[in-house]
Amino acid sequence: MSHFHPQPEWLTEYAAGSLDWPMALAVGVHLHYCPACRQAVQQLDAVGGALLEELTPMAVSAGLKASVMAMLDDVPVLPVQKTKAPDVPALLKRWVPQGYTDLRWRRVLPVLHEVMLEKNRDIKVALHRIAPGGKISSHTHTGQEITVVLSGHFSDELGMYADGDFILRTGEHQHSPRASQNEECICLTIVQGGLKVSGLLGVLVNPFLR
Repeated sequence: MSHFHPQPEWLTEYAAGSLDWPMALAVGVHLHYCPACRQAVQQLDAVGGALLEELTPMAVSAGLKASVMAMLDDVPVLPVQKTKAPDVPALLKRWVPQGYTDLRWRRVLPVLHEVMLEKNRDIKVALHRIAPGGKISSHTHTGQEITVVLSGHFSDELGMYADGDFILRTGEHQHSPRASQNEECICLTIVQGGLKVSGLLGVLVNPFLR
């Protein structure tokens, strides 16, 4: 069971469908592991449904109804694809159809590998795999970093994290994640802004991270 969760307002925005998609992805993946947050979102959905029922319905033209139904008829029915990755959250299966081991991991550091899912100028969505006992250099961020643990465990100066835990770090936090000694750790990571490495190493590498 998860011990670290999204903020309540994030769950509210997720239920309302107003959360930006990378954050919605992180929250949805967390829900895969966390029955408490799933129940909270279900309750929020129920409240939203009740509010909709209280709205006065408005009549629409026959032409509008016909055009909507025609568009629905044009939507193709896609076959259900069988996968070999039942442990992968459903929201990630478009990128991870066969499981984490079959991905093309790119080496970032001796203890860290990465698979980029989406990237633009403002945000990066990736999977990270930390080797058993691997430690990432102490760093902070110019924006915010969201991490959801998919398998294994890791810790930093602020806690210990396991499957489904939702961790938010900002420029106010400096941390150095370390995987547990006996198994690798795989995480979904969403980073807004840049990364700033601390100490002497940061003096050498930070100019290349901008």
